[in-house]
Amino acid sequence: MIFQFALSIILIASTLIVYKQLTFIRNQDLGFNMEQALAVKAPRVPGNFRDLSERLKNELLTYPSIRNVTISSTVPGKEYSNAASGISPLNSNPEDGKRCFFINVDDEYFDSFSTVDEPF
Repeated sequence: MIFQFALSIILIASTLIVYKQLTFIRNQDLGFNMEQALAVKAPRVPGNFRDLSERLKNELLTYPSIRNVTISSTVPGKEYSNAASGISPLNSNPEDGKRCFFINVDDEYFDSFSTVDEPF
């Protein structure tokens, strides 16, 4: 009976901790207003990705309501996993999950997200 009581206290405390962590994550300031940003996943097409993305950026920037356009290999705040890429520490097991992944971005990436909060 003591074991069940202790176990129920541990489970309740764990639930409260997880709830507080999730609340913190939902209310955390990302540094930009996601309501003012739009992420579009581009289809994979044959050809030079850099040239195609530059043409797309230039076309989108012709619209006066679009202030900034940037290209990246993943959307900010989304989980990134690609088993084919990444680096692992020396002499480590690739299955242990200790990997560093690369996210490709263009030159305007950080400037674009720093200006999202500014009103029109």
